[in-house]
Amino acid sequence: MKNLLAIVILALVAAAASGCHLIGPPNDLVACDAQGDAISTARIGEPVTFTCHGTDPLSIHLYRWDFGDGVVTDWGGTGEPIVTHTYSEPGEYEVRVMERCPLIFGQTCLMRTEWSASLKIAIRERRN
Repeated sequence: MKNLLAIVILALVAAAASGCHLIGPPNDLVACDAQGDAISTARIGEPVTFTCHGTDPLSIHLYRWDFGDGVVTDWGGTGEPIVTHTYSEPGEYEVRVMERCPLIFGQTCLMRTEWSASLKIAIRERRN
């Protein structure tokens, strides 16, 4: 039993040292309007809420969002994988999210995912 515990501890230390990805990327990424309805198109200046299903079984996680318009958030949002973003230019954007466990050793995270599959959203001009 002691040997098994030592192997598990060594594996976790090695993973932390290498930045190893130990959990899969978040999935089911969805964009929603202010009413909570799923959307694929929004307007400039309208807040869009993005949500996904995290993969950390303990629900202790941080998220990093890439909104496709040059804005990438810092790690944050412990708990629910929900964020709101407002676009200022029309266009087609691809949104992605990454998840990690908040246990950090120096600059290396113990468990971190790759970027999720991207979600495409079209941002249109404002209505007159």
